[in-house]
This record gives sequence, C-alpha cells and structure tokens, in this order.
Amino acid sequence: MKKTILLSLILSSALVSTAISAPQKPSMAPLCKGCHQTDSNMVRGTLDYFVEKTKTFQLDLSAPGAPAKEVLFYDQCTKVKNLEDITEMGDYKGRAFRVYYYETPEGKKIATLITRFDILKTIAPEDKLDKDGLKSILTHDRSAILIDARPPMAYKAGYIPGAIVIPAAELEKHVDKLPKDKNTTLIFYCVGGCSSPTAAIKAKSLGYKNVKIYAGGFPDWISSEISYIDPELVDNTLKQNPKGYIVIDTNNPDVAKKAHLPNAVNVTPQNFEEMSKKLPSKKLIPIVVYGENAVEIASKLINMKYKGTRVLPITISEWKKKGYQTLSNKLESAFVVIPTPKPGTIAKDEFEKIIQQPPADTIIIDVRTKQEYEAGHFPNSINIPIEDIPSSAVKLPKDKTIIVSCATGVRAEMAYNQFKDLGFKVKYLDAVNKFTEDGGYEINPN
Repeated sequence: MKKTILLSLILSSALVSTAISAPQKPSMAPLCKGCHQTDSNMVRGTLDYFVEKTKTFQLDLSAPGAPAKEVLFYDQCTKVKNLEDITEMGDYKGRAFRVYYYETPEGKKIATLITRFDILKTIAPEDKLDKDGLKSILTHDRSAILIDARPPMAYKAGYIPGAIVIPAAELEKHVDKLPKDKNTTLIFYCVGGCSSPTAAIKAKSLGYKNVKIYAGGFPDWISSEISYIDPELVDNTLKQNPKGYIVIDTNNPDVAKKAHLPNAVNVTPQNFEEMSKKLPSKKLIPIVVYGENAVEIASKLINMKYKGTRVLPITISEWKKKGYQTLSNKLESAFVVIPTPKPGTIAKDEFEKIIQQPPADTIIIDVRTKQEYEAGHFPNSINIPIEDIPSSAVKLPKDKTIIVSCATGVRAEMAYNQFKDLGFKVKYLDAVNKFTEDGGYEINPN
C-alpha cells in the first residue's frame, strides 16, 4: 500500500503531462547500410538481450563513438522468420536481425515481424572454415591474410594472432590494406554473424578469387586458443582503472620485480598450480598475460575456461620503450580485478547508500514484474515493469535522477536505454540481485 501511495505521489508531481518524444536515432547498424535500405517502422541491428519473461529484447544499432540501442517488445501476434520459435531468438546474441514494428501512442514499439539474417547461407560450403581448417591454411599458406571484420575497438580488445583489422562496413575505404595479387587467400572472421560474410562478398566483388570465412569466428577461437590484446588499450585501461584487468607477469621472478605492469602478479610454470587456486571463480573476468611464458600460462588458463584471457604480444622491454606505465618492485601477491564499469552504471556501494536514504531528487525503480517485486525488493523502490515504461515515463518528473534495477542487470540496462532515449537522467545497477520477503537482499555486481 505504501509503495502504491509513493508511486502515485511521484507520478502526480511530474513536470510533463504529454507524450515524451525520443530524439531521433539510427534505424540500422552501420554494417547494414551497405546492403539494405531504410524503411518506416523497421530497425536492423545485432541482438544484445532477449528476455522471455517480459517479452522484451534489445538491438544494438551503434556506430563507432555513437552508441545506439533499441528496446522492443513482442506479443502473441509477432511473427518470426528463420527461427523455429520466437524464444529461439535468445540463442543468437550478437547476430543480426531485422524487426518491423508498430508504435503505441505511449511510444512502446511492438514487433510484428522478426527476421534473423543468416548471410552465411550465401557462402559456399567449401569457402567456410572450421577452426582446424583455419589453422591448416595459416600453417601451410604463409601468404594467406587473416582479416578481422569487426569494428576496431572489438579487435583491440581481443584478436586472433596474425590478424589485421578491416571493418566490413568500411572495407572499400581500406583496399590499400589488401594484397595486389587477387589470387591471395583472404580469410575473414567476426563473431559468427554478418560482418565476415559481408566483407567476403565485398572482397569477391573486388576480384579476389580465393576468399574464405572462418564461420565460428572469435568466440569459437577463444574457446581453446590464445588471443592477443592491443598494448595501447591495456595501458589506457590501467591508467583509468589500475585494477581493470588481472595482470599476470610470467617472467623469471627477478626480471618481473625489476619491471612490470600495474596490478601484476608473478606466475610462472613452476608456481602455476599453487597460484591458479587463488584465481576468482568468475570465468569471464578480463586477464592479461605477458612475459616469456605467456603462451604456456595463457593456454592453461584457457583450459580452465577463463575465456577472458588475452596475451600481450610484446615484451616488457618493448612495453617500456613505448612509454607505457611500468612499475618496479611493486608486484601484487593476490589477484584483484575491478572491471571498468559500463556506461550508465552505478556502483554497488553508492546504490546501497541511496536505497537506505534516497535523496529528494532521486527515484529508485524496480523494472521486474509485479510478482517478482512483491516477492522481495530493495528498500524505497517503486515498481514499474519494463513493459510499462513507455506509458509510465510520461508521468515521471524529468528533473529527478532515475536509478533502475532488476534481477540480473539485463532488464535494468534495457530500461536505462529506454529512459535515456526519453531524455531522463538515469543510471542502472548492473548486478545479480537476490531478495527475501522480509526485506533482505544480496547484490552481486556483474
């Protein structure tokens, strides 16, 4: 009852009483523009999230330096193409979709037709490589060129050793990076989505005769093989967040002490078994490994399913010569990582302070279902299920800061993007949250 009164008071104090118009944003991701035309009430992008419980999903339409997300809903009338069932959509995170929708008077976008793009079907079977096929060509054809067709930032964060980056959406601008000999083997990869097939098709149109696709892409590669990370990215990240990675120095202990990266722990083949027991349990944590035994140690970590493991492809001497941050005699004894927060997130400590004593200019919104909320929720939070945001947002005061939460962080991020598009000041809690009926809660940041 108290929560209902609180919600009513907040809504009645709103400064806006008419529909809020979202600022215009792109209707398709940059890669899609090379092959497709825009259309009214249609978006094209890659799938970020799919939440069956609330019949909600989010597409990524971002361009470099210009993030753009679109949150949509579906109902019993929504049709699908190239999917057995709409719930299968959740199996294709990072893959491309086209969605036709209609918009309600409140601004809620409801999908009428969802089409999964499977451009790999247009690639001949003999031009598709699995992991062993890729490794065989790279071993026996030294002139072959491996090309990462993802955006540059994705490449810098992790790439297959030996690969160069030519984004599929900009291949025509980078033909100077391609060999003059049109018989050279070109192998494109991405995340198993549209980028590598699109780049391959473009390369063939330029006259290249031996073009291949590594179908599994980067996710398949890192399941068992080492990958590299861009040194400049590592240096910039550690300057902004000294605990942004678990850093492992595999050099001889005497060498490691003299010069090492920030947050580095010395791990060698001799002490690996002992040190590996001290690693965090989360398998997706970002780990940077460097030094004379980097490949061996990284391979062992990958075998332990630490998929966020990346190898720094330069020596500590080369690192120093580039002017990157180098420490001496400050090796760490324990593995500590504080991942760089996603844009728009609020830290656990700050969130807990706010829910205990909310400032007058802050509204805490739980975007889970009514049933989930009633089973347990954060103190001083109100409930606006994610599917009700378009109709409820019009009644919320825009001079207040909104903080959204859910059960896992997924719906909270989607709600964050909805509120941001509508012009609100908003943050979200990116965490797995557990509740009890007596008001207890547990927050586990992602």
